[in-house]
Amino acid sequence: MRRLPPFLFLCLFTSIVRCETSQPHETILVTARGYLETQVVPPGSDYQIDISPIESRLQLPHCDAPLQAFNLNEAVRSGQLTIGVRCPGSTPWVTYIRAKVSLYQIVLVLNDTLPQGSAISPAHLDFAKKDVAELRYGYFTAPEQVVGKTIKRTLPAGTVLTGNVLEMLKIIKRGDKVTIHLRNELLDVHMDGTAMTDAEPGQRVRVRNENSQRIVEGTAVAPGTVEVE
Repeated sequence: MRRLPPFLFLCLFTSIVRCETSQPHETILVTARGYLETQVVPPGSDYQIDISPIESRLQLPHCDAPLQAFNLNEAVRSGQLTIGVRCPGSTPWVTYIRAKVSLYQIVLVLNDTLPQGSAISPAHLDFAKKDVAELRYGYFTAPEQVVGKTIKRTLPAGTVLTGNVLEMLKIIKRGDKVTIHLRNELLDVHMDGTAMTDAEPGQRVRVRNENSQRIVEGTAVAPGTVEVE
């Protein structure tokens, strides 16, 4: 019977021992994915998880206890994450896995290009499935959340509507000639005035009474109308 050369036997033995004593990378990845699916992703979500592979040269001792996973930053629950996997056994160790969690929702987008200052109507809106983890400024899911608002800059078709590109329609602008409506239990008077600031519906606005030159504060109730109580 032909014997193996000593160096070949040593290599074979070393390979077997490494296989038996090293923690399989697949078990680490499965632990990380299971943690993301059960502890990070909201129940019922439409999601996708992408986990970076572990470097082949990383060799960790085989763990004699169930692996445990944790989120390095509990405040971050989508997008780019770092997930720790630890061995709590007799030979403890910890390693970190890079993962990306995409959460998909149906959100509002523009169906046409709109110039700056345009007021949004239902005819401008469409729905699209997007990864909301990438929408840093939020998103909207119902037309009533955006209809009547204006856009701050020209936006192309397909743009996701977010809080940073919208503002309420200014029904009064600084310098506008307005009607001051003074109303209380004793008076119901209309006076001419000039707006000193911009105002959205229901917002407080400062106006100058053209008769007395006094500055008063009221509520913008309609285009060109400020109510003072």
